[in-house]
Amino acid sequence: MLFVLRLTHDQDVTLRVDLEDFDGNTAYAIYTKFKVSGEDDGYYLEVAGYHGNASDSLTSHNLSKFSTWDVTNDKAPPCCPCANAYGGGWWFNSCFESNLNGEYHTRPRDNDHYHGIIWELWKGDYSLKSSEMKVRAMSYVREPVLADGPGGTAPPPPPPADPAGPSGQLGVGTTSGPAPTAAEPPVTETAPPDVSTPVDLGVEPLNA
Repeated sequence: MLFVLRLTHDQDVTLRVDLEDFDGNTAYAIYTKFKVSGEDDGYYLEVAGYHGNASDSLTSHNLSKFSTWDVTNDKAPPCCPCANAYGGGWWFNSCFESNLNGEYHTRPRDNDHYHGIIWELWKGDYSLKSSEMKVRAMSYVREPVLADGPGGTAPPPPPPADPAGPSGQLGVGTTSGPAPTAAEPPVTETAPPDVSTPVDLGVEPLNA
């Protein structure tokens, strides 16, 4: 949790949640605001700005404090703390629409009534195969793509022209054919475009 706190404390970040079920189906949820407070405030969650195709199972946890089996900060009845009832630490409310730190099951229906990795508004009480939470600074700018070339890299520059033509005279950029005559003006090559310089294609950071 301290690692997440450091990532979100001094900069604005976005959160992407990637989900996968046991049939290979995937879904994602992106939040344009994601922040975790300090220990004195119970590591409470600030989250907003959902878009994606997984449905929003996290905004309902906004401003909830983080609870574990030994530290109860949820709003459930005193008899039934969420972390003790469902396992894992999470920003439980009373109790949850998502719990990505729940019990892991090798088959989705082995869980007993929401005991598992849950994203309720996508799969109900189905326990997911995998989930990932990834953050990125709002100030992130993707590296520009270089023009032409495998893997987005610039092709190597062409070999330099022979500084001396067939006549032995300096002729930078001349062809290697016969020496020019009065009736045949010299043929010069057009210098190839310089592709060694990165070209800004206006690629924006991934927001969806």
